[in-house]
Amino acid sequence: MYAELKRKIVSRELPAGSRLVLRRLAKRLGVSVTPVVGAIQRLERDGLVVMVPELGAFVKQWTRAEILEAYYIRRALEKEAARLFVERASPEDKRKLIELNDIFDGCAATDPLKCDEADINLHLHIVRSTGLPRLYELTANSKIGTTLLHGLTMSRSESPEEVALSFQSNLGCHKPLIEVLLGDDPDSAEREMARHIDNILKVILGIKEEPNSPSIQVLLEVP
Repeated sequence: MYAELKRKIVSRELPAGSRLVLRRLAKRLGVSVTPVVGAIQRLERDGLVVMVPELGAFVKQWTRAEILEAYYIRRALEKEAARLFVERASPEDKRKLIELNDIFDGCAATDPLKCDEADINLHLHIVRSTGLPRLYELTANSKIGTTLLHGLTMSRSESPEEVALSFQSNLGCHKPLIEVLLGDDPDSAEREMARHIDNILKVILGIKEEPNSPSIQVLLEVP
């Protein structure tokens, strides 16, 4: 039930701002109200649903300020995680990283709407492999990856079908990052992680790669 509702949100079948009426959803999905309540509670913890007193549950609408805040926090945390991964990751950590990237690419090729979950799993593995529980806790509990990925989804104006096709373009997007993480240069890993996360934000804000275009830092200064 959780996965089904999450898929409907990601595909924009349930667009941002939609009210989630329990009985209507239960009837639509052919289940009782109880599993719908549980799924909505999980989605609220994920940051995809908000509860409004006396009105009920709604699909979260992301503001530019919320997306930018998540971007700044995620960039800072994961840049350091990338550096520490190169310095501390075990052979098993590196093997798992390759495996998670293969899973992500498989989702991009066959089930693009699962890309968000596969991407978050990959990035959290990088943080977990630093051996710093507090760094992992900060990253995981902040729902930063979810905020950016779903902020991206909610900011799109395409149809659900076009959203799915756009996710397919993510195939292979982690390749440069994986290469430096498996190397021995912490500085390169930090820079590549920053570039990777910058690219996510560029898509969200509609920034196109063009000659002589302003840097992302300049664009972020615009209200």
